[in-house]
Amino acid sequence: MEGTLNVENIDLGDNIIQHKTEDKYIKLDEEIYMNLKNYISNKVYPPGYDKAQKRRLRQKAISFLIVKDFLYHKSKGAHSKLGRVIFDKDEQKSIIKSLHDGIIGGCHFGQTATIAKVTDRYWWPCIAASVQDFIRTCASCQIVNLVNKPGSSSLHPIKVTHIFH
Repeated sequence: MEGTLNVENIDLGDNIIQHKTEDKYIKLDEEIYMNLKNYISNKVYPPGYDKAQKRRLRQKAISFLIVKDFLYHKSKGAHSKLGRVIFDKDEQKSIIKSLHDGIIGGCHFGQTATIAKVTDRYWWPCIAASVQDFIRTCASCQIVNLVNKPGSSSLHPIKVTHIFH
């Protein structure tokens, strides 16, 4: 890990993260989460890992760090950002719901705004797809969305033959 990191000074911008490893999206479940966290904290491999599994764990660990006992994902690029790793599907849905239609910060602003809000603070594999799936099932958005409304009908002029007739 490179130096120490003060969590109050972290820039958590609105970068949408698309992270692929070996043409497969990173699978993140509780076991992988705990293995990554343990490896980054203690530099200890899980028992029974062979050479290839250890190499993959080291490669994955490059994109993560631990801040105040939470696992964070580091995005690549000039404006490196951190997002807290969330592996629990129910917690992911709760986060999306609160940032899309919650009392604070909600208001059904659509996919792009919701993805930006979520990626400002959090990370999990296929985050954009999760947000899109949630918004597709949002009843309010489906009613109000312009794509779902029929277009305005065209006007047909009536030929006037007499004045005030």
